[in-house]
Amino acid sequence: MFNRLKNPRKQLEHVADNTSVFDGYVYWFNKLLDVCINMFVYDGLPDTLPAREIETCLLLQTDGHATIYYTPQHGLVCVWSELYGYDMYYKPDMVSFANPVLGSGNLRIGKDCEVIYNNSLEHGYYTFTADGGLYTFLTRYARALADIDSTIATYTINRRATEFPVAKNEKTKQSIKAFFDKLKEGTTNIIVDDFIFEAFKTVERAQNYAGDKLNDLLVAKDKILEQFFRDLGIKFYNPKRAQVNAEEINATNQLLVINTDDMLRARQEGVERVNKHYGTAISVKLNDKFDISNYISEGVRVNE
Repeated sequence: MFNRLKNPRKQLEHVADNTSVFDGYVYWFNKLLDVCINMFVYDGLPDTLPAREIETCLLLQTDGHATIYYTPQHGLVCVWSELYGYDMYYKPDMVSFANPVLGSGNLRIGKDCEVIYNNSLEHGYYTFTADGGLYTFLTRYARALADIDSTIATYTINRRATEFPVAKNEKTKQSIKAFFDKLKEGTTNIIVDDFIFEAFKTVERAQNYAGDKLNDLLVAKDKILEQFFRDLGIKFYNPKRAQVNAEEINATNQLLVINTDDMLRARQEGVERVNKHYGTAISVKLNDKFDISNYISEGVRVNE
């Protein structure tokens, strides 16, 4: 690592490939997940029960739940688990878990453990497509943003070339590939063979695909991010939409409150069950940075 820092050119070998949808997806999934994990603030948690672990379980487990139980050796812990044993309303009364430190086992909800849910979908058993967590939600937006980033990067790189080539044989294909590999790094190769030169003359790029297309992609990226935060229930300030009136802002804010309130209420109800069962004094609230009630009708923060 240190050697790469000393040699800037070596760093290029480890630079993220912005044209890769997969690399972009991993980047955006982690970035969006970090936003979601920090939406709620817990107080009164024992040292053995980190808030980040609770939120990770709530957000990434398909059923959107976190199982809390007590162990003599470790105290109160949160464990990844599977729900089962549904009653006549399809509400689970059992969990099974496996953990490299805690071992494995089955716990009865309300007796051996308590379960916190992410939202009112709870275990997500009402429909076969329901996802009580936010995994599907996160993957949807991470993929959309990765697609746009890949398109922007590819478009930017291709703008460095004045024409697009057509390879008529394998030798030409490999030579063209080497040319574009260098082009991707921001450098160019000298064309020495006539057949490569002819390949680059074969198809001219449409010149009307100009800079406004790049701007369209950047605007679309902002729109996707705005929709992500809106669906999540977080206010997203877009200076490009300054013409939106107070009535429209208030209507949007009301929808945001519905989203965040549902998730907060599910956590508060779950925490209350934990407190009643184990005698703790845990509380949870919406992070002030994400609290829509801090905004007034003009769309400005009250505390600014």
